[in-house]
Amino acid sequence: MIRKLEATAIRDGKWWFIQIPELDTVGQARRISEIDDAAHEVAALWLNVDPSEVEVSVTVLIPDDVKSLWSVANEQESTAREAVKEAARLRREAVRMLADRGITQRDSARLLGLSTQRVNQLTHS
Repeated sequence: MIRKLEATAIRDGKWWFIQIPELDTVGQARRISEIDDAAHEVAALWLNVDPSEVEVSVTVLIPDDVKSLWSVANEQESTAREAVKEAARLRREAVRMLADRGITQRDSARLLGLSTQRVNQLTHS
């Protein structure tokens, strides 16, 4: 029967410290890519079982200040994407307004500082 355990890992100085609360033990890894293997090895050694009898699920903890900053960046990126979509819609509307007034695509291009091809794209999108 495979024993399933939960662990957490957090960076402290140059090392990642791995805590397995159920076993009340810790391990360490130099790189994040080594965490899963280290946790698995620590658990198997601690339980004195073959490594195939242990499964460790590790959650790598992100420092709160980094997590917060990342979240703000994601929110701002989402807001920016929406703003870009709205700007594109407004550009299409402006080109259509000029066309509705009988202004040619060539003249619209000159008025808006665009190429005639770009005005054509906006007209048909």
